[in-house]
Amino acid sequence: MGDKDQEISQVSFFLAKPENTFDTVLDAEAKLEERDKFSQLEIEVEDASCRFIYFETTSHKKNPKWLDFVNTRIENKLSFSAVSKNPNGLLMVSVDDRVLLAAFGRSSASILDKKRLENDFGIRTAMNMCGNEEIRQTKTQSNSITTTQIDRQVSRPSDSFVFGLSEAEDLKYISAHMKGNNLVTLQGKDRLTIKVLGKDKLTWEKLIDQCKDFLSAYSKEDYKALFPNYKNFTPATEEEAKQLNVALIDALRDKELDKLQLCIPEFISDDDYSFSYSNKKRQEDLVYSHLDVSQLYEHLDFDKIDAKYLQNKLIYAYSLEEDRVLPYRKWSIYDCLLFEAKIGDACFVLVDGNWARVEDDFYKAIIEFSQKKVMVESCPDNCKNIQINDDKDMKNKEEIFNNKACEANPGWVKFDRARLKIGTGRKDKEFCDILASFEDGVLDIIHCKPLKDASSMNYLFSQAKFYGDAFLQDQVFLGDIRAHIEASTCPQKQTYLDHIKEEIEGIHGHDYRVRLWLLYDWKEAVPTIEVIPLIAKYEMMLMHDHMRRICKFRDIIVSFVPVQKVTYKISKKPKVA
Repeated sequence: MGDKDQEISQVSFFLAKPENTFDTVLDAEAKLEERDKFSQLEIEVEDASCRFIYFETTSHKKNPKWLDFVNTRIENKLSFSAVSKNPNGLLMVSVDDRVLLAAFGRSSASILDKKRLENDFGIRTAMNMCGNEEIRQTKTQSNSITTTQIDRQVSRPSDSFVFGLSEAEDLKYISAHMKGNNLVTLQGKDRLTIKVLGKDKLTWEKLIDQCKDFLSAYSKEDYKALFPNYKNFTPATEEEAKQLNVALIDALRDKELDKLQLCIPEFISDDDYSFSYSNKKRQEDLVYSHLDVSQLYEHLDFDKIDAKYLQNKLIYAYSLEEDRVLPYRKWSIYDCLLFEAKIGDACFVLVDGNWARVEDDFYKAIIEFSQKKVMVESCPDNCKNIQINDDKDMKNKEEIFNNKACEANPGWVKFDRARLKIGTGRKDKEFCDILASFEDGVLDIIHCKPLKDASSMNYLFSQAKFYGDAFLQDQVFLGDIRAHIEASTCPQKQTYLDHIKEEIEGIHGHDYRVRLWLLYDWKEAVPTIEVIPLIAKYEMMLMHDHMRRICKFRDIIVSFVPVQKVTYKISKKPKVA
């Protein structure tokens, strides 16, 4: 085979965001000219302009840990060392005013500026070009009590129905045959990998044609109907993100606090942690019992504020147990801001430091659900305005609310801090915060959480779904629930035990009602469903549909419960070593 007849069977492509060039997609810190054997070549193939960057990397290998371990017991020590060189190449292809990047070797992708790349190029292109009938492998993420990564692989290509994907799972990766050609497999998430067998292996000309096909497929929206598990959030363009950041900064400058939320982008227990905007070695750190957007005005210089400034400012977790700011547990303020804004009629959300456009029909479905399907009721009067502050720990605690609510209602059973078991798992589950019997003979399963941010509310909705499923399906869990009631001091416990049958076959969702209590500061105006962030409304919609349609619970009811909070702010001196 001559040089011109050479073919390649596997290539991985990234796609640069619009308006990027060969020069702008490279990481400014990569210092390519200093790499071993660095060279840069310009190539023309048909109507495409290409650039190829080549460099080599060197790796030094020494004793692995297991060999050092063995050496501690032998007289003649064993020693291993090796030096290896690896080739790396980056092929940059410009077609139809877009730049695609094929990465070869172990280190080539490291020279790219990841912020300038489309983060869904691989998965969207594969979904549109492959459809949902010849899938080989998927990876999904389920955001329940614990975020769960789920890999599925079949022995032969199958349609999406065979994979049993749940609507509550977020599709993260796909591998499938191209429609009508089982010799070509596409796979990926951010990058798109093409694997070709037989006569369809890629020549230079086929490679360029394939790049054009990829661009055409990426622009289509077929995937929305084919893969409902792929969430309807499209990454904002660089230009859109700039406009939206301006709206964010304007809202901060104008103190439009009703539009902003500040929350850690992962669930973190209020009972275990406080927060600080600094980690000083020689000066005092201000520590807050909970986060609030208004605190930013004490710690930020609004003459300098912009998106980059917010990305460089940090929030630290303060451990009550260790009595110190944790330098390793920190988040960018920008990543902690939750904000919704519009460009024209299009809705965008800032979540985890990324702007995304909410697909129009999806947005309308969430709003319609929150306005028409969510039942909102008041809680009992003796559960209102309960003081939940702990002056010793300087925290407002959900646990205090649960204790006092049950004291005011001795006929209720407190499950908060219960240690129950599901299946063969650990004995560390709760079932709910409170089990109550209201007038109509239906037992109320009550879950409580502070009304503060999307992470907390998502946890509440996931908790309700997780425990609701286990209650209807797990005999071990049911036995522990009954034992907990039996061991309680509730004078009406026999009524509960008569209602909750011993065998799982006797447990029916229609005999129970799920109540979601969101605790808010009594000094504030009474909240409405509208205060719940769009992301949390989506999680609530998934939970609601599952609990009503699958589990058949009688009702899902939301209550906004006023409680008395204290805002603690203390100065903590650094510990002397």
